[in-house]
Amino acid sequence: MNLFYHDEAIPRVGNSKEELCHAMWTSLLTSQTDEEACLVLLTNQATYFITSGGEADKYTTQNLKHDTLKKVVIGVGNQSVRLSTGNPDSKVFTCLTRDSSLGHIFVTRITFIVDTDFAKPSHELPAPEASGSDSEDEPSIYDSPGKIKRANSTCEHPSGVTFMFYEKQYLQDLAEYIQISCSSGLNDDLTASDVMYAHQIVDDKLSPVTLTVTNKYIYVIQEDYSSSSNNESSKHFSFIQAIDRSDVSLDESGRPKLKICLTVAESDSLVIQFSSSDSLENFSRNWMV
Repeated sequence: MNLFYHDEAIPRVGNSKEELCHAMWTSLLTSQTDEEACLVLLTNQATYFITSGGEADKYTTQNLKHDTLKKVVIGVGNQSVRLSTGNPDSKVFTCLTRDSSLGHIFVTRITFIVDTDFAKPSHELPAPEASGSDSEDEPSIYDSPGKIKRANSTCEHPSGVTFMFYEKQYLQDLAEYIQISCSSGLNDDLTASDVMYAHQIVDDKLSPVTLTVTNKYIYVIQEDYSSSSNNESSKHFSFIQAIDRSDVSLDESGRPKLKICLTVAESDSLVIQFSSSDSLENFSRNWMV
């Protein structure tokens, strides 16, 4: 990966001190494109999004310089991360990791990187603190280095970047949608561990779905992730199926391939594929409750 980056295979926008800090494979959504596989390269000065250009030996590179980054929105269970400049005319980059660990690591890296001098315009560099400053007594947004506190839905990073935790509003919107759309309704409040981003396999093709697992039902919902790219309140859900858990047998024989099969009484089987073993384990834990 370092060779790919330092070989100038991608058009870089940083200065001579730019260095590669992190890389991950994920799915990318922008307001202009459908979901597509993406290699994300995080440097100390910019984030690069590399996607297929439609030909075997071609690829497309987009970037977001960190000195223009103004907002990072973390989705439910760290399964999505949205980066934007705050300018309504600029692109919004939504990484659908579908993996809590992958999303958490990515956000943790960003919190460190945007706090470096390399990520800031020279006129915004902080003045050296005088000795005896009371700054150490000021409330910190970190639980520990690089980890943002989640007590509030919005955290202002010292660099000027706003970190927004979308989880609470998202769960409220999803619960409201299920109550309205499904006669079974909800008996308990939803938590982040109840919601998993996954894919349903239909005719050998992957179709994005949001699984919501409660003690009585499994709700399979389609979500228009791109429609919520420019606002923090998403109500872009469409109902697929509510499955009574008492009618379902669970087959995890495809576990190495991150697949499960939900066989519903007197209906076709529903095959779900997860993006990581962590997501599958989360589903299995919920299933056992």
